Amino acid sequence: MEEAKYGGMFSGCYKSIASTYEDMMEDDMKKIWKFRGAAIICCVVGIGLVFVGYKNIKKGGET
Repeated sequence: MEEAKYGGMFSGCYKSIASTYEDMMEDDMKKIWKFRGAAIICCVVGIGLVFVGYKNIKKGGET
């Protein structure tokens, strides 16, 4: 009766699978934050380039 209550011989498998998915999730989150960081840097650089371009257009030429 105790085996049925706690999952018996399959509880170890479930814990192993859950642990594996948690590890995969942590790895995925690290990769996602790398992409987010790269995207933020690209946006900041893009905003800087737009600002410099706008200043050059207002001056009437390139520097």
